[in-house]
Amino acid sequence: MKKYIIVILLVFIFSCKSEDLSIDKTPLAQVNEIFLYLEEILEILPQNLSEADSITYISNYIDIWVNEQLLYSKAEQYLSDEKDEIDNKVQDFRSSLFIHKYKEKFLNQKLDTVITFDEVNEYYTAHPDDFRLQKCVIKGYFVKISKTHPEISTLKTMLHSGNPNNTI
Repeated sequence: MKKYIIVILLVFIFSCKSEDLSIDKTPLAQVNEIFLYLEEILEILPQNLSEADSITYISNYIDIWVNEQLLYSKAEQYLSDEKDEIDNKVQDFRSSLFIHKYKEKFLNQKLDTVITFDEVNEYYTAHPDDFRLQKCVIKGYFVKISKTHPEISTLKTMLHSGNPNNTI
């Protein structure tokens, strides 16, 4: 299985010629000045694939990668006047991601996540207003009558109707 993949890749590699290839990496595809290397694909290649599935996976990956690179190149040309705005947004997003990750790691290191029942109970008793509802959540009726009462079916109908103006 691996022999066929390597043979196919080597044929593909040697059919492409470039003067600025990395010595440590094996290029598979090139779009403009950007290369896709075999090592990148091997890192993400799922394990336990059959020979045919591996070839299909690699081929599909290369096709998708080439299409994305071409689309990106075209988008860069078409949106060249908006490049500064996009670069600023990317930088803002990058900064936000770093800050978020930093805060997350800091909190995980410093935050005590073990909360005892006594601590919960202490907080609850110290802040009862935080747990008081601002409006009713449920409306209920409590009626206690004998099962043999002559008007029980009428009462059940009235309770299930939802009309507050019903009276017996």
